[in-house]
Parts: sequence; structure tokens; C-alpha cells
Amino acid sequence: MSTFSKRFLVPALALLTFIPLLFAAQDSPNRNVRFGLPSAAKADSAHRENYLMARPQYVLSYNAKTRAPNWVSWCLTKHDIGKSKRGAFEPDPLLPSGFARVTTHVYDGSGFDRGHMCPAQDRSSRQSDMDATFNMTNVIPQSPNSNQHGWERL
Repeated sequence: MSTFSKRFLVPALALLTFIPLLFAAQDSPNRNVRFGLPSAAKADSAHRENYLMARPQYVLSYNAKTRAPNWVSWCLTKHDIGKSKRGAFEPDPLLPSGFARVTTHVYDGSGFDRGHMCPAQDRSSRQSDMDATFNMTNVIPQSPNSNQHGWERL
């Protein structure tokens, strides 16, 4: 091995050894936010426009004013994909009292689809994981062209 290689390889290996320690030291062991939260969301009902909801299947920041997620984060591995059946959309039981519960009927006659942010198929290895994606807090209005074509292919 050349002197040049030794000079750069050793520090690079040391850094690669240290990087997992950075992530292991995070407050949240939830695999869906391994690199941190995209915002300063808090699991405190006073944070109505940036309310943190963490599930094993995904993590999201919910906005009670818009009644939609600000962002949704999930980790995808081959073990998350399976053959579970689609469920029914439901109001989210984890929303604090005082937060409006969005129902599936909000979309009736609107011309929009109920678009999953964390796709149901990305959590299809177990039925309970698939069912969690049908909470209305994981949904935004999407045009049918976007939801049924572009987003589905992505």
C-alpha cells in the first residue's frame, strides 16, 4: 500500500467507524428518522402546526391547521414489502383531543384522491403495518394523475 493510500485510508476508516456512533446517540431509536427530524416537531399538543407523531411504520409532523402532514419520513427495506391487503382509511386515533379528526368523507366529490405519503405498499409485510398507513394523518389530497400514475410508480 502506498504512503498516499495509508494517509487517506486510515482516517477514512476511522470516520466510517465513528459515523454509526453518531446515529446511535440520537434521542430517537425510530429507524424512520435515523438522520434526524426535518423540523422541530414536538409530541406536545401545544405544537398544533408541527405535532410529532411517531409510529414504528413512519414518523410525521402533523399540521392541525391544514389537517395534513407537513412531512412524513419512513425507511424502506426489502423486508418491509409483502402481500398484505389494503385496508380502509380511518381517522387517526393517536391525534390529541382537540385536534379535528379528518374522515375519508372530506374527499367526497372533491376531485382529489386520498394520497398516501408513506405508501401502503412500503409497509405491506405485515397487516398491522399496512393498516397504519391508512390513518388519515398519512394522507394528503392528490390529483388522480399524480397519485395513480407518477407517485404510484415512484
